[in-house]
Amino acid sequence: MRSKLRNTLIAVIVGVTALVAIRAARPSLRSQIPSSQAFYDRNGKLLRLSLSQDDKFRVWFPLEKIAPQFVEAVLLKEDRNFRFHPGVNPVSLIRAAFRTFVAKGPRQGGSTLTMQLARLLYGIRGRSVWAKIRQIFHATSLEVFHSKNEILEAYLNLLPFGSNIEGIGAASLIYFHRDPGQIGLLQSLALVEVPQNPNSRGLHRATDGSVRRQAISRWLQAHPEDQKILNSAWDFQSFTSEALPFEAPHLVDWVASKREGDRVQLTIDLPTQNLIEKLVQAEVNRRKGIGIQNASVILLDSRSMEVQAYVGSAGYFQKEIFGQVNGAASKRSPGSTLKPFVFALAMDQGLIHENSVLKDSPTSFGAFDPENSDRGFDGPVTAKDALIRSRNIPAVSLFSQLKPGAGLYQLLEKAGVTRMKSEKFYGYALPLGGSELTLQELVGLYATILHQGNFLPIRLEKTHQEKPADPIQLYSPEAAAILFQMLTENAAPGTGLTQGWSRDQLPVAWKTGTSHGFRDAWSLGVFGPYVLGVWVGNFDGTGNPNFNGRDAAAPLFFRIVDAIRSQDRSLENWISPTLSTAVSKVKVCSQSGHLPGPHCKDHVESLFIPGKSPIQPCSVHRQYWISDRTGKRGCGPGPGMKPQIFEVWPSDILQIFSAAGLPRRKVPVLDSSCGEEIVSASGRNPQITSPREQLSYLLRIEEKSIQEGQTLPLTAITDGDAKKIHWFVDHAYLGESRPDRALFWPIRPGTHVVQAVDDQGRSSRREFEVTVTQ
Repeated sequence: MRSKLRNTLIAVIVGVTALVAIRAARPSLRSQIPSSQAFYDRNGKLLRLSLSQDDKFRVWFPLEKIAPQFVEAVLLKEDRNFRFHPGVNPVSLIRAAFRTFVAKGPRQGGSTLTMQLARLLYGIRGRSVWAKIRQIFHATSLEVFHSKNEILEAYLNLLPFGSNIEGIGAASLIYFHRDPGQIGLLQSLALVEVPQNPNSRGLHRATDGSVRRQAISRWLQAHPEDQKILNSAWDFQSFTSEALPFEAPHLVDWVASKREGDRVQLTIDLPTQNLIEKLVQAEVNRRKGIGIQNASVILLDSRSMEVQAYVGSAGYFQKEIFGQVNGAASKRSPGSTLKPFVFALAMDQGLIHENSVLKDSPTSFGAFDPENSDRGFDGPVTAKDALIRSRNIPAVSLFSQLKPGAGLYQLLEKAGVTRMKSEKFYGYALPLGGSELTLQELVGLYATILHQGNFLPIRLEKTHQEKPADPIQLYSPEAAAILFQMLTENAAPGTGLTQGWSRDQLPVAWKTGTSHGFRDAWSLGVFGPYVLGVWVGNFDGTGNPNFNGRDAAAPLFFRIVDAIRSQDRSLENWISPTLSTAVSKVKVCSQSGHLPGPHCKDHVESLFIPGKSPIQPCSVHRQYWISDRTGKRGCGPGPGMKPQIFEVWPSDILQIFSAAGLPRRKVPVLDSSCGEEIVSASGRNPQITSPREQLSYLLRIEEKSIQEGQTLPLTAITDGDAKKIHWFVDHAYLGESRPDRALFWPIRPGTHVVQAVDDQGRSSRREFEVTVTQ
């Protein structure tokens, strides 16, 4: 007896264990049913409901997310004994069979809720006995392998609600624009009546008098306390599938292409999204006369790195502008929008401070000859002015001086910029728009200004469980603070006034960009906690002379800034990023940008990173002793000698001053009696500009270049006190030239060394190569 009992107990345990194991191994009911995707904004407002793979509107909601009164109403109508039967109710089946086949009355099915789920899940059609047997078999199987709650949840998510609408999730979203957990009692009772005959009894029929009375009567039998509620008017607003929202289409498309899941909550704020869409459309309509037809915009809240608005084009359904292309995620040339990060790296590497003076003059970088957009040159320009006025030569010059392996290319790699070619491929064109970035990537880069130089990824979805990404330091907090201050000096278009002109004006640190061929106009910047990026252009890549960042993109940029400022009242009390305690202010010479010497009269304050910023003394203002009798420069103080202060600029800068009608007083010739140690005691060494650095010169063998007189120009930039340059090639003296003139050398194959020595004894040298080719 005990042995039989033990064996029976073991058999039960084994059976239960096997059943549990089989249940765990079988796929869930949810995984067997294709679902639509429902996209919401940050506040739960529906943006779009897509079709499932089988072309149904069907969104799966877990049982606990469905209104309890709807669940109870379904059970009251369809299967009051659902919790107690094993999938089949023999009493109901016998009663239905008797009334149908014996009493010859109206057909009755006798199906339980589980049998109805089997019919819906496995596509069992018809009312034959065989169909009923198949329902019974599958219902029993469902009860064995799935819990009651799983079965009930699947049933509620498969109920037909007319046309191609299935499940309470899709029905509540379409008919009421609400999640199924937010519908009320009256809406629940109306929806319960639809599945009985979904195609002929839509929601509008479910509100008819007879249907309404049946639903109310059934509910009141179980809940008489709701009499007062159900006596109220049966009025609620309902919609159809044609009225489904279609908001933020480019963002929804972008996320849908990369994300699975039936319910996705995005980070955008729908009212802000709609506001910016209207501003984009109004700007395009206002400026169609100059060829502006399209724009993309991203607004980001740097506090959470969540995108608040995402506009991919000026019109999603406008075929003439290829409106369904997502301009916010398209790779485009960024123009000058990367220059701020060159300047930030240059500050960290001790190349500049805020008011360092840079040269904006014709300069070659190997085979690369950059120009400014206005085809002109400004001569000496401060780092701040060079940045906000987007001068190309100073930017490329700083870029060329950045440490190997710690330049702009590596910064972009750290920031996760995709589809980058090799660093060598871009060369010196990288800071001028030689690469391609998306608006999303650029907005992420500009957010580093508000994050003390740290990069954090942009968030498009509200994923509360996601662990925050670790920040990646691209440049120092000190450089970020100075960069912010520099960019706020950029005057808003049409005002000529910098951002600090009004006490109540919100500082905007911003930069424009224009791609080669005027194909892309950009405006990016930060204000308050927000990062804003605007692109204007054509998706087919056609250029337009009006596609200039300041003229085409900046007006829309500032209209959005003004609109957000009016909408977000918290910006009135916003405290802009403050300078780090590690940043100090020092006085520098206003003309050289260096620490003032004894002869510098005009000083300006400059933001300075101690231990990093350059600390050279001023070399522009120099004192010379001039003879009253000869007017020549003397060797030092003495009888008839008077001290005079001169501005001594490099020869290329002097040429720009002269061309602008602002010639500088020339330093007199040095008296020949002065010794060599006086001659070369100070000043800048010559800078050889031809032959060029990092460039190999080719000579075709059939050209017989020497006999035909082909020559290579030798040129150099000298200090302002130099009057002549003496040239040597391979230690052989060639002759002399003025600093603004070239000396021509008969070219010949081989590796050569050229040396330039000015008349003050200062010199420099460069190795270059001439190779023979067929």
